[in-house]
Amino acid sequence: GAMELSSLALLSSVFWAVVTAGRVAWSAFAASVSSAWHALAFDASVMVVSGLSYLGYELLQSQWLLWLGTCGLGIAIASSVPAAMALPAEGDVIISPNVMLVFNFAMSLGELLAPYTIGLCF
Repeated sequence: GAMELSSLALLSSVFWAVVTAGRVAWSAFAASVSSAWHALAFDASVMVVSGLSYLGYELLQSQWLLWLGTCGLGIAIASSVPAAMALPAEGDVIISPNVMLVFNFAMSLGELLAPYTIGLCF
């Protein structure tokens, strides 16, 4: 069913706490990962499962699915940006300030347009 405002605030806080913990964990394990592609494949898999959890919440109105999906998205998002930023170096692309500027601009544009576009669908 519907959640109280205080529960939604806690859900938001848990999401950001999981993102923070995931970034710290990524920092600790990034040097031992042979390729960022493995981390991105893991992140994509967790995002799909989390999205399915949200659909399950919508169908079954079971709040634990909402919590599971939110924590899963936090875990997946935590390492996706740092892993994506490591990919050009894996391909022997020289990371100049201009390349980093374009990369950050593209990420920001995606963060802006993706939720907007999804919102138009609903």
